[in-house]
Amino acid sequence: MGNMYEASNQWRDRPPDERFSSLTDLHAMTLARRQASVESRLAVKDMQFRADGEDIVFQHDVATTTPTHWAFGQMCGYLDLPAWHMRRLPAELAEQELNWARDHIGREELIMTWANGRTPGIVRSFTTPMYGRLWDHEAVEWLLDVTQNETNGWHRPPAITDDKYPSGIYGGDRNMFAFMVNGENRLEDGSEGGLGRGFFCWNSEVKQMSFGFQSFLYRYVCGNHIVWGAQKVNTLRMIHLGKDFRESARKAMATATGQYLGQSMSEDQKVINAARAQQLAPKVDDVFTVLTSKRIHFPVADAKAILALAETSGTDPTNLWEVVNAATVYSQRLFSHADQRNEMDRRAARLLDMVRM
Repeated sequence: MGNMYEASNQWRDRPPDERFSSLTDLHAMTLARRQASVESRLAVKDMQFRADGEDIVFQHDVATTTPTHWAFGQMCGYLDLPAWHMRRLPAELAEQELNWARDHIGREELIMTWANGRTPGIVRSFTTPMYGRLWDHEAVEWLLDVTQNETNGWHRPPAITDDKYPSGIYGGDRNMFAFMVNGENRLEDGSEGGLGRGFFCWNSEVKQMSFGFQSFLYRYVCGNHIVWGAQKVNTLRMIHLGKDFRESARKAMATATGQYLGQSMSEDQKVINAARAQQLAPKVDDVFTVLTSKRIHFPVADAKAILALAETSGTDPTNLWEVVNAATVYSQRLFSHADQRNEMDRRAARLLDMVRM
């Protein structure tokens, strides 16, 4: 078993105005933002950059706009200009560099996402025509559906700062993140207290992060939203790409939540019971062969480390459930990068696919 810190980082870093008491409140904010947003396809060669006091404004045939900090960085990236350098320049010099880069860069078109509630309009992001946008309110609507508007046992876990502001459901100008748990009818795995179920869901409609859904079992959640004793971690992570991305994400989310949130606790309990009763292989050497097989595909060094963890923890290193736990602990301890952890967790999940019911 390992610990998960993603939700704790959100709890630590989010300002009060990005915290919401419920999915309904987050949906209202993200939907209103969507309704105020416009997507415009622009020819880069027709854009004009102009200094306006200490700020830079973009003039084009759609409107006159000014970028957020995030959007300015994106524009600089597309024009092959270092954003950190451009932000330090006086506006007049930045205007000259931006217009020069516009004339000499090979990029033809960009999609500008902006809010036109005032003049100049506020640019939220610049993306390429290949970007597949999933609006934050759509991701929240999916969560409202699978949690039945937080009426079927799923809720945000309490935090030690709840008397000041809510924690667990977040939404800012760049992304959204939801952390929810279901501790009712906890699963018995042989430990005191058993296991609850939880998930993270995240998205960015301005290309700041991927879209994803991560489910897990857990021992408990502390007041700063560290998830302790996480296991059976399954991750869906999708990069926003292509005109059909929204539909692909919807189908993938339906599959992920249908397999996890839709299944009964009794089905989870059956899998755990079967894994606890099943020997993965007769001997440790045979377990190593299973871990490095084409089906599971752990690298040799990782397989050895997982077996060492299972043995030093005083458990049976040939037991399927104990090997899954050891693989999860190894993943959380060793890898700081989320993508690396996710790949390790997927391999551990494939071990559970070997459960004989």
